[in-house]
Amino acid sequence: MKYLLLFILAFSSPAMAKPDCSVHKLYCAIVKLNPHLDKDFAMRLSDLFYKHSKKYNVDPYRSIAIAMQENTFQNRSVELVDIHIRRETTCTFDGECNTAEKQTVARTNDIGLFQINERTAIAEKLDLHLLQTDLDYSTEQHFKLLVKKMKVCDHLGKEAWTCYHSATPKYRLRYKKKVNKHYK
Repeated sequence: MKYLLLFILAFSSPAMAKPDCSVHKLYCAIVKLNPHLDKDFAMRLSDLFYKHSKKYNVDPYRSIAIAMQENTFQNRSVELVDIHIRRETTCTFDGECNTAEKQTVARTNDIGLFQINERTAIAEKLDLHLLQTDLDYSTEQHFKLLVKKMKVCDHLGKEAWTCYHSATPKYRLRYKKKVNKHYK
């Protein structure tokens, strides 16, 4: 019995033990925000947040809050469909007017864990497939994009990160409130 217990302890997975939150702070922040998340995935993600936040000198907790807001740490892509009704009135010089409604559809995709907009990804020459399938690539691209957007909005000081979502003040402020609900 003693040897069986030693065998089990020797070969048990470290993922089975609850990580120490004084050591794995990012992991614990992720799991606190989404307790249903697979623990191995959360640990892998926390390691990537640590690695890339250090490389790009960005607050990892801000990126954790962004990932939570964007997709609750799920690797989903979302197709957004906007339907617009456009009314066109055509008049003849005789004074007769006809009004017709035309429906237009605009589609865009937000891709992966960080919901990087498809148009942004294409403009930045990102690999759309890797954004959905490679967690390290996706996380690094998020940090690169965040740093780039923060430089554009440097005039906003501590609020520069809000440009990750939009440069438009109304949308930035709305996004700030949403993300800050998840911020440490």
